Amino acid sequence: MHFGGRFHAGRFAGSRLAANGRLDGWAGASFSPAEFFAGGVQGAWLEASDLATLFQDWVGTSPAVSIGDPVRLVLDKSQGLARAAELWNDEASYLTGSGFIDNGNGGYTHTGTSSGSVRVAGVFNEGGWIEVSAVISGGSFAVRVGDSGGSFNYHTASASGTFFLKVESLSSDNDLRFVTSDDGATISNIRARVIAGNHLTAPSDAARPTIKANGRLTDDAGDEALILPVAGIHSAYIAAGALLIADENVAMAADYDVLRGDLIGVVVLPAPLSIAKKQQLADYWGVSL
Repeated sequence: MHFGGRFHAGRFAGSRLAANGRLDGWAGASFSPAEFFAGGVQGAWLEASDLATLFQDWVGTSPAVSIGDPVRLVLDKSQGLARAAELWNDEASYLTGSGFIDNGNGGYTHTGTSSGSVRVAGVFNEGGWIEVSAVISGGSFAVRVGDSGGSFNYHTASASGTFFLKVESLSSDNDLRFVTSDDGATISNIRARVIAGNHLTAPSDAARPTIKANGRLTDDAGDEALILPVAGIHSAYIAAGALLIADENVAMAADYDVLRGDLIGVVVLPAPLSIAKKQQLADYWGVSL
């Protein structure tokens, strides 16, 4: 089973809940917030109506596609959802621990019950995200990236799939590991690519906003959040309800919550926008300044 197909170009071109189905902005203008990030400008761009960027879980194995679905992970569109070069190859990967057999066809089978791992080494940066996919059978793998001392994110993969992992700490290790102690567990068709952007997450399942009609995310209970992992002085422009909220020159510390009311979209930039650019952004989302 190959499972990277759901990220095909057509879906990332924009799957919206907007009634008019337009992909060129809520007001039908040709402007796109992508213009703010030309040349690699860092920040964030969230579109609540782009279903291809919304997931119910923090590793992105369960897409959020229907009204009422909770949202734990939102992919940042500011860098075009660009994937870097494939990291899995014979030179980058290696076996460690006990019991792995190289099947000679791009797959590895674990024998015995001692823990062992297949790794991709020395390719990541703290705070970055990796898109990972693999075909798995005969057992499960703990897939993790970063410090073996405990500061790492991991996902228990017991079936074939695609998911995302954030690199939390590289103080002692800089690698991606597929770890198992299951006798007969096999992993193959491994793919690993850094995905550019400052991707947003709800801090817990209980704090997930939900999709509502007209392509918006809502804070039903008043305690939901979507956290932006950027630090330094930034300006946030948040379309929520009928207004564009300008929260400018904010000292962010990787804990800024972008969620406001009925959220339509968010743009975060390292410098404030002019009045004309703010009006352009408001028109794009069909809200008022």
